[in-house]
Amino acid sequence: MLLPPALAGVALGFLLMGRISEAAFGPLIGWIILALIVLQFVRGAMGEKLDPIFESHGFGIFMGMLAGVTTMIANAAGPVATLYFLSVRLPKWNLIGTSSWLFFVINLCKVPFSASLGLTNAYSLSLAAVLAPLVVTGFFCGRKTGRDHAAENLRAIFAHLHGDRRAAAGGMREKLQSFRHTLTHSICAVRGKRSTGWTDSSR
Repeated sequence: MLLPPALAGVALGFLLMGRISEAAFGPLIGWIILALIVLQFVRGAMGEKLDPIFESHGFGIFMGMLAGVTTMIANAAGPVATLYFLSVRLPKWNLIGTSSWLFFVINLCKVPFSASLGLTNAYSLSLAAVLAPLVVTGFFCGRKTGRDHAAENLRAIFAHLHGDRRAAAGGMREKLQSFRHTLTHSICAVRGKRSTGWTDSSR
């Protein structure tokens, strides 16, 4: 579902790269990421009311195109794909495997475009060859981490990404309350020191 529009997005991103100025490039990527963050908050606030939209074919096509464009112009399609896979509620290992295959195919298809832009050259290939052993090592470490912490850490990460208010927003609310309490205490202590000449703030 995501791959065909993503490949079309790669071609579109290739066409856009020569038309986007360097001054507009950074803000464009920033606005895309900000929009995805807002989308996560909206999804968490509305709950299941927006499920028909997130699970529709139109949303899949849109996210595929966006993933293709962002991966071509900035290699920033990871959050886009993850949001979509979480929206359709893929299980953890299905999400990881599908993401891996998706970007493997997309990156292969990007090679001719990148080569024509001068992004794939002898230097980049030699650098990739040097880093390849580290990638393989990271693969096995990531697999072990995913297997050992599936019930704790990874579930919490997916909950944050998915906008689960009971898990993510609840924990964030506690952190904000703690931060606010600490900040208030610090401000009172500073004011007390200024007025009494560095006296004990607990008095």
